[in-house]
Amino acid sequence: MKINLSLLFLCCLNLFKPISTDNTFIFNFNLSLSEIKQSDSTRVVFLKKSIKESYKNKNWEIFHKKRFEQIELTTKLKDSLNLAKTYEYSGAFFDNNNQVDSAYFYYYKSFKLYDNLKDSIKAGRILINLAILQKNVRDYKGSENTSFKALEYLNKSDNARRTSSIYNNLGVVYNEQGDIVNSIKYHQRALELRREIENPLYFIHSLNNLGKLYKDDRQYDKAINFFDRALQFKEILKTRPLTFATIIDNKTHALFKKGKKDKIIEKSLETLEIRESENDKEGVIINCIHLAEYYSVFGYKEKSIEYAEKAEKISLEVKNIRDYLASLELVSNLYDSPKAQDHFKKYIRVRDSIDKAAVGYKNQFDRIRFETDEKNRTIEIQLQEIEKNRIIIISITIGLLCISVFLISHFIKKKKKRKKLQTKLEKGFEQYIKEKYFLSNQNIEFWKIWVIEHGQIQISEKLFITVNAVKSRRRSLRDKILRVEEIDGDFDQAKAIILYNKELEFYKKYSIVK
Repeated sequence: MKINLSLLFLCCLNLFKPISTDNTFIFNFNLSLSEIKQSDSTRVVFLKKSIKESYKNKNWEIFHKKRFEQIELTTKLKDSLNLAKTYEYSGAFFDNNNQVDSAYFYYYKSFKLYDNLKDSIKAGRILINLAILQKNVRDYKGSENTSFKALEYLNKSDNARRTSSIYNNLGVVYNEQGDIVNSIKYHQRALELRREIENPLYFIHSLNNLGKLYKDDRQYDKAINFFDRALQFKEILKTRPLTFATIIDNKTHALFKKGKKDKIIEKSLETLEIRESENDKEGVIINCIHLAEYYSVFGYKEKSIEYAEKAEKISLEVKNIRDYLASLELVSNLYDSPKAQDHFKKYIRVRDSIDKAAVGYKNQFDRIRFETDEKNRTIEIQLQEIEKNRIIIISITIGLLCISVFLISHFIKKKKKRKKLQTKLEKGFEQYIKEKYFLSNQNIEFWKIWVIEHGQIQISEKLFITVNAVKSRRRSLRDKILRVEEIDGDFDQAKAIILYNKELEFYKKYSIVK
């Protein structure tokens, strides 16, 4: 293995300090290292506050200036946490301004940093944003995969609001793919979680989502039931006129689809008025599409065309392609040929361009992920090489220290052992084995006779004891010897003789040396 000598030198300077991606070497002759770090840290905090305030106040000139400064500073300091937060703010800005590719770029970089920091909650939160972005540009499979990945990150979190947002997104994604069963399943899960959320507005939204889902699936009675449950929150809806208008509009449309015609247009005009007064252009589009549908069925063709064209115009202004397509399709059905044919051709062209754009966005997302991951892998490999070189130096140093300690310890132990052995040898062989195996006088007496006499009766006669006592002494001797000496199998007479002679030879050998 080739070792970079300059890196090894740096490792030696920091031999027992772990290398961290947050370390940095700053040399300045006018300031001490601690003063520089303190100054930079203070500036990071200041920039963080400026970014937050300028984002909240929509002061975009200051916001962009400060976020670029923060990105540069936190990158230099390798301050991953504050860098991730700045990327998150950047992603949110581009997300709110419908710049999908830039939003995805910053969100993904933020996710990777949070993931590297092992902050699964923040990483999971960013994945929700990524999944919603993918869903909005019709990358449904990508959004589905990212949603499940977000669930894995948040599975230990007790944040019902965020988890319910994932289920809600999955409900929308499956609905867009025509999978009603799974759509209902995940919208239902979102609803159950939102029961626990302190703000009941989320629960109301889920009731409306399920109602709309059943309405689109032509299960009108179930749909109306969910809308009615949402409308029971009267006090909250008084403060949320747009939510109220949305639910009433959806319920009115469900009643119309079920065959009810009484006061349908009146109710729809009331919700349109609320939405226009609140400048809710997205809601106005839906209301106009519904009114165009009602007037068409009731035989007011000119009125129907008027509202359909109004929906078409506003959806084009706000770049709401889904509703723009719906209005184009509606207008093409209302007009007579050839004008209807022109609108239908326009509908086909727009739909095809949307499909191409969806593929384009998917490819962009894939490229952003690949390039970001590739860069991170390169940095990780470099850090691993530095860490590997540092570990080699530390290992060699520790190894040399261990060898030195072992040799010294071994020398001391050997010296003590010899001294102890010499002391034992001086006391004679019997005293030596007595002390080595912690034997009593009876044990030694029995062992000496056992190595020369073979039968229990002969041994009992020699020692003037019973045969049972012979068994007891043999057991006592065996137990004490086995505490010191490892012997395979039973400690029978043959092994007792071998061990006795071995100890005797050892004793004689060291007695001569002495």
